[in-house]
Amino acid sequence: DGAWPGGIGAWWGGSTIQGLLPYYFATKADEPAVEVDRCTYDNMVDKPVLDPPPRVGASACRSAKLSDVKFVHFTVCQKPWSCHPARTPDDRDLLCVNLHRKWFEFRRQVESKLGLEVAQRPCKNGYTPINFLHR
Repeated sequence: DGAWPGGIGAWWGGSTIQGLLPYYFATKADEPAVEVDRCTYDNMVDKPVLDPPPRVGASACRSAKLSDVKFVHFTVCQKPWSCHPARTPDDRDLLCVNLHRKWFEFRRQVESKLGLEVAQRPCKNGYTPINFLHR
């Protein structure tokens, strides 16, 4: 049994969006799903996927260029608000560190556009959440 009808989502996270999207495209969508490069659209900076290798794109997402990553799955790298990006020996280009840096750049842009106080160092003494009440 899976989290969704038809046995779909019988994996870790299968009851979340990670199972909902496969269920939708397998059973409800008018057009078939198209597999995309996981290193571009769901980069976890994880170990290479070799068995079986991905049908589309690269297997080793740790070697992806930062500029090629469109969507990040902050699991292996840890969540930015943990303030401690993962550092693994085979992440030679420090992709996790750079993805965290990019996330905080986006955060500052959101704070600025919303007219909020922009936190320059939100991880100085533990994480400081965005203060939506301070305008």
